[in-house]
Amino acid sequence: MSIEQQQQQLAICYVNSQDPSLQMAAKAINEYTEYCKNGQISKEEYVQLLQDIQSQINIRREVSDQNTLNTVNTVINSLINIATMIG
Repeated sequence: MSIEQQQQQLAICYVNSQDPSLQMAAKAINEYTEYCKNGQISKEEYVQLLQDIQSQINIRREVSDQNTLNTVNTVINSLINIATMIG
């Protein structure tokens, strides 16, 4: 999947989730993705920011929407993989 397709997945998560922590995570991931695409942050910074978000949301075991949490984790992993493959 492309970065744009991953961002669409996050938008769906943002709209469909009633969990504020997942909504904030989806919004932040999209913002960081745009920053990286525009060269405002390095690929390394981007990967670190995504890993930090992933750690934060996974620590919160009380997240009520496990399906959305799984989707967000999948998207984060995909974006990290895409970022590390881009030269």
